[in-house]
Amino acid sequence: MFTKESIEQALVAGKLFPLINVAIAQGLLRPGRLMSPTEVVEVTSRQGTFRPELNRWTLCGDSQDDWLKAVAAGAHLESSTKVVQLLGGQKVLRISIRCGKWLHHFVVPLVGESTQAILMAAKADALAISMAQEQSSRALIAFTDPAALDSVVPGTVDNIQNFVMDISLLCLALLCDDNLKKETPSVEKVSLSLVCSDELGQLVALAEEAPHTQFFH
Repeated sequence: MFTKESIEQALVAGKLFPLINVAIAQGLLRPGRLMSPTEVVEVTSRQGTFRPELNRWTLCGDSQDDWLKAVAAGAHLESSTKVVQLLGGQKVLRISIRCGKWLHHFVVPLVGESTQAILMAAKADALAISMAQEQSSRALIAFTDPAALDSVVPGTVDNIQNFVMDISLLCLALLCDDNLKKETPSVEKVSLSLVCSDELGQLVALAEEAPHTQFFH
């Protein structure tokens, strides 16, 4: 993981994005995916694993660890939902799920109209989380608790370069070993999935001046 000092040094030296790429290479930071209820029904029906309670918006992430095995062994699952405001004013939905000594964050920048669906699902207790182990079709399915998000609405991005910088800083802060020891000392491993709307992906692709890191595509 990373320390607060190493992140600050990388920021001052203009090497923040190489640090992000280190997190990607270590499997700590990965792209996530948001599946609509229709997509979930189609996939689970094809696999023969459909259950009525799965018919909801679902955040999908990958882990190096076997969450299913941990839960079967008695590990307790906890989830929390929070809205974080970036330095530039844009808001990010952070959904965290903890399984024993493991902690995984889903970071969803609230940019574009399509993110309204996940906000509504989070408020209505209709959001699921799917955590799959690498190279496996098996996944742990968990359900989030309803969140108080009545005043939150998706926003826009005026300066994509600053926005990418702000998101990168947030991701590194969530992976920071110093913050982990302070806030959740019993957690030994943290990872993160960045879930970008199609609108945000298009903005980054069109902004030639923005640093292109692979998890925004």
